[in-house]
Amino acid sequence: IYKLTHYIQVPAETISAITSADTSLTLFNEALKRTNFTSMLSGRSLTLFMPVNNAFKKAGFHDKGSIDRADINTLLQILMYQTVPNNYFENDLEKQTSLNTLQRKTLRVAAKYKLKLIGNSSRSSSASLLNKGILADNVLTYKTSDLVLP
Repeated sequence: IYKLTHYIQVPAETISAITSADTSLTLFNEALKRTNFTSMLSGRSLTLFMPVNNAFKKAGFHDKGSIDRADINTLLQILMYQTVPNNYFENDLEKQTSLNTLQRKTLRVAAKYKLKLIGNSSRSSSASLLNKGILADNVLTYKTSDLVLP
């Protein structure tokens, strides 16, 4: 017998349903639409780290218009770096020291006090997970406090 510590969420139909329903993910949602990135996610078991609006603003994407004007390949590379193969639940992430991204670069993981993702860029800051994972189809999603950059 297991004791639940929180409600079990029914998987959302799509990642778009999650991002469009959450006002803190409007810029991430715009980047998904602009690059058609959700089509790359279908049929695969993945973990997607979704930076909140403030993370995009810190990276120079201040509004939807700035994302719409951005180079699609740059946005695609950013989104690919926020995505790793396989589903990593929080307890699985805590056991990792690094993850390979869809961009074929490494994303470091630190779990000393609080789980953090760390990019390899000199201007990259660490990103904390802001929620428990939400499953959308075959993709496990987490909101993050910052963009992690290669």
